[in-house]
Amino acid sequence: RVEYSNAGITLAALAVERATGLPFPKALQALVLEPLEVEAYLGEDPPRPALYVPGNYGHHTGAPTEPFNSSFWLHLAQPYGGLVTTAAGMLDLACAFLPGTGFLPRELLADALTDQTNGVPGRLMGMMSGQPFPWGLGPDLHDAKQPHFAPPEASTGSFGHAGASGSLVWVDPAAGVAWAVLGPATFDRWWLQ
Repeated sequence: RVEYSNAGITLAALAVERATGLPFPKALQALVLEPLEVEAYLGEDPPRPALYVPGNYGHHTGAPTEPFNSSFWLHLAQPYGGLVTTAAGMLDLACAFLPGTGFLPRELLADALTDQTNGVPGRLMGMMSGQPFPWGLGPDLHDAKQPHFAPPEASTGSFGHAGASGSLVWVDPAAGVAWAVLGPATFDRWWLQ
Protein backbone atom coordinates (compact mmCIF):
# COMPACT_ATOMS: atom_id res chain seq x y z
CA ARG A 1 0.00 0.00 0.00
CA VAL A 2 1.04 3.62 -0.50
CA GLU A 3 1.91 5.57 2.64
CA TYR A 4 3.01 9.16 2.17
CA SER A 5 6.50 9.73 3.51
CA ASN A 6 9.06 12.52 3.41
CA ALA A 7 11.78 9.91 2.86
CA GLY A 8 11.26 9.95 -0.93
CA ILE A 9 11.69 13.71 -1.08
CA THR A 10 14.86 13.45 1.00
CA LEU A 11 16.27 10.77 -1.31
CA ALA A 12 15.47 12.91 -4.35
CA ALA A 13 17.27 15.86 -2.72
CA LEU A 14 20.33 13.67 -2.08
CA ALA A 15 20.31 12.66 -5.76
CA VAL A 16 20.18 16.35 -6.75
CA GLU A 17 23.12 17.11 -4.46
CA ARG A 18 25.14 14.26 -5.94
CA ALA A 19 24.32 15.26 -9.54
CA THR A 20 24.99 18.99 -9.07
CA GLY A 21 27.70 18.99 -6.40
CA LEU A 22 25.68 21.66 -4.57
CA PRO A 23 23.92 21.60 -1.21
CA PHE A 24 20.21 21.11 -1.88
CA PRO A 25 19.12 24.68 -0.93
CA LYS A 26 21.61 26.14 -3.43
CA ALA A 27 20.63 23.65 -6.15
CA LEU A 28 16.95 24.44 -5.55
CA GLN A 29 17.68 28.14 -5.88
CA ALA A 30 19.70 27.76 -9.09
CA LEU A 31 17.62 25.10 -10.85
CA VAL A 32 14.08 25.99 -9.81
CA LEU A 33 13.53 29.21 -7.91
CA GLU A 34 15.67 31.55 -10.04
CA PRO A 35 14.42 30.27 -13.43
CA LEU A 36 10.81 30.55 -12.23
CA GLU A 37 11.53 33.92 -10.57
CA VAL A 38 10.08 32.66 -7.27
CA GLU A 39 11.02 34.48 -4.10
CA ALA A 40 11.58 31.69 -1.60
CA TYR A 41 13.95 30.78 1.19
CA LEU A 42 15.20 27.40 2.35
CA GLY A 43 17.80 27.15 5.09
CA GLU A 44 17.77 30.82 5.94
CA ASP A 45 15.61 33.43 7.58
CA PRO A 46 13.50 35.39 5.09
CA PRO A 47 14.09 39.16 4.99
CA ARG A 48 10.69 39.79 6.58
CA PRO A 49 8.78 37.78 9.20
CA ALA A 50 7.03 34.68 7.91
CA LEU A 51 3.41 33.88 8.75
CA TYR A 52 3.16 32.45 12.26
CA VAL A 53 1.75 28.92 12.28
CA PRO A 54 -0.14 28.27 15.53
CA GLY A 55 -0.16 24.75 16.86
CA ASN A 56 0.49 22.52 19.83
CA TYR A 57 4.16 21.64 19.56
CA GLY A 58 4.47 20.06 22.98
CA HIS A 59 7.57 21.13 24.88
CA HIS A 60 8.75 22.96 21.73
CA THR A 61 5.84 25.44 21.88
CA GLY A 62 7.33 28.90 22.31
CA ALA A 63 10.85 27.45 22.46
CA PRO A 64 13.71 28.39 20.13
CA THR A 65 13.14 25.02 18.42
CA GLU A 66 9.42 25.51 17.70
CA PRO A 67 8.47 23.84 14.40
CA PHE A 68 7.63 26.16 11.48
CA ASN A 69 8.11 29.35 13.49
CA SER A 70 11.69 29.40 14.74
CA SER A 71 14.93 30.35 13.06
CA PHE A 72 16.20 26.93 14.16
CA TRP A 73 13.45 25.22 12.13
CA LEU A 74 14.08 27.39 9.06
CA HIS A 75 17.82 26.70 9.17
CA LEU A 76 17.29 22.92 9.14
CA ALA A 77 16.72 23.30 5.37
CA GLN A 78 14.81 20.05 5.11
CA PRO A 79 13.98 19.34 1.47
CA TYR A 80 10.48 18.21 2.50
CA GLY A 81 9.59 21.18 4.68
CA GLY A 82 10.67 24.65 5.62
CA LEU A 83 10.55 26.44 2.27
CA VAL A 84 9.21 29.92 2.92
CA THR A 85 7.50 31.66 0.02
CA THR A 86 4.43 33.71 -0.79
CA ALA A 87 1.08 32.51 -2.12
CA ALA A 88 2.23 33.72 -5.57
CA GLY A 89 5.42 31.68 -5.18
CA MET A 90 3.40 28.59 -4.28
CA LEU A 91 1.26 29.06 -7.37
CA ASP A 92 4.29 29.57 -9.63
CA LEU A 93 5.88 26.36 -8.34
CA ALA A 94 2.71 24.30 -8.81
CA CYS A 95 1.89 25.78 -12.21
CA ALA A 96 5.36 24.78 -13.45
CA PHE A 97 3.79 21.31 -13.72
CA LEU A 98 1.28 22.50 -16.32
CA PRO A 99 1.86 21.25 -19.85
CA GLY A 100 3.07 23.99 -22.14
CA THR A 101 5.03 25.97 -19.55
CA GLY A 102 8.30 24.56 -20.89
CA PHE A 103 9.87 24.36 -17.45
CA LEU A 104 9.95 20.58 -17.10
CA PRO A 105 11.00 18.26 -19.94
CA ARG A 106 7.95 16.67 -21.59
CA GLU A 107 8.81 13.13 -20.41
CA LEU A 108 9.36 14.24 -16.82
CA LEU A 109 6.15 16.25 -16.88
CA ALA A 110 4.23 13.21 -18.09
CA ASP A 111 5.69 11.07 -15.29
CA ALA A 112 5.03 13.75 -12.70
CA LEU A 113 1.32 13.85 -13.52
CA THR A 114 0.83 10.12 -14.05
CA ASP A 115 -0.08 7.72 -11.27
CA GLN A 116 3.13 6.05 -10.08
CA THR A 117 1.36 3.76 -7.60
CA ASN A 118 -0.09 1.40 -10.20
CA GLY A 119 -3.51 1.23 -8.54
CA VAL A 120 -2.25 0.36 -5.05
CA PRO A 121 -4.43 1.50 -2.10
CA GLY A 122 -2.97 3.97 0.36
CA ARG A 123 -3.40 6.77 2.85
CA LEU A 124 -2.01 10.15 3.79
CA MET A 125 -1.12 10.69 7.44
CA GLY A 126 -4.39 9.15 8.60
CA MET A 127 -6.33 12.05 7.05
CA MET A 128 -7.50 10.39 3.87
CA SER A 129 -7.27 7.06 2.18
CA GLY A 130 -8.26 5.52 -1.09
CA GLN A 131 -8.26 2.42 -3.18
CA PRO A 132 -6.52 3.16 -5.45
CA PHE A 133 -4.41 5.99 -4.05
CA PRO A 134 -2.83 7.70 -7.08
CA TRP A 135 0.28 9.79 -6.64
CA GLY A 136 2.48 11.34 -9.30
CA LEU A 137 6.19 11.92 -9.33
CA GLY A 138 5.91 14.63 -6.67
CA PRO A 139 2.34 15.93 -6.90
CA ASP A 140 -0.69 14.45 -5.20
CA LEU A 141 -3.15 13.48 -7.93
CA HIS A 142 -6.81 14.07 -7.05
CA ASP A 143 -8.23 11.31 -9.26
CA ALA A 144 -11.19 9.89 -7.29
CA LYS A 145 -9.87 10.29 -3.73
CA GLN A 146 -12.61 11.19 -1.26
CA PRO A 147 -12.42 12.97 1.05
CA HIS A 148 -9.73 15.15 -0.44
CA PHE A 149 -8.12 18.55 0.04
CA ALA A 150 -9.54 19.67 -3.29
CA PRO A 151 -13.24 20.52 -3.43
CA PRO A 152 -15.61 17.92 -4.93
CA GLU A 153 -15.96 20.12 -8.03
CA ALA A 154 -12.24 19.79 -8.83
CA SER A 155 -11.54 17.60 -11.84
CA THR A 156 -10.01 14.17 -11.39
CA GLY A 157 -6.99 15.51 -13.32
CA SER A 158 -6.25 18.18 -10.73
CA PHE A 159 -3.04 18.00 -8.71
CA GLY A 160 -1.05 19.77 -6.01
CA HIS A 161 0.44 19.37 -2.60
CA ALA A 162 -0.40 20.08 1.03
CA GLY A 163 2.17 20.99 3.64
CA ALA A 164 2.21 20.14 7.33
CA SER A 165 2.40 23.86 8.16
CA GLY A 166 -1.15 24.26 6.85
CA SER A 167 -0.37 25.49 3.34
CA LEU A 168 -1.95 23.98 0.26
CA VAL A 169 -1.48 24.62 -3.45
CA TRP A 170 -3.70 23.05 -6.08
CA VAL A 171 -4.04 23.23 -9.86
CA ASP A 172 -7.06 22.18 -11.92
CA PRO A 173 -6.00 22.29 -15.58
CA ALA A 174 -9.49 21.30 -16.80
CA ALA A 175 -11.07 24.29 -15.06
CA GLY A 176 -8.14 26.61 -15.79
CA VAL A 177 -7.74 27.56 -12.12
CA ALA A 178 -5.14 27.24 -9.40
CA TRP A 179 -5.31 28.23 -5.77
CA ALA A 180 -3.08 28.56 -2.75
CA VAL A 181 -4.11 28.42 0.89
CA LEU A 182 -1.95 29.77 3.67
CA GLY A 183 -3.48 27.71 6.45
CA PRO A 184 -4.60 29.18 9.75
CA ALA A 185 -2.97 26.33 11.69
CA THR A 186 -1.00 23.14 11.13
CA PHE A 187 -2.57 20.94 8.51
CA ASP A 188 -3.71 18.22 10.86
CA ARG A 189 -5.66 20.79 12.90
CA TRP A 190 -7.55 22.62 10.17
CA TRP A 191 -8.09 19.66 7.84
CA LEU A 192 -9.53 17.41 10.54
CA GLN A 193 -11.85 20.06 11.96
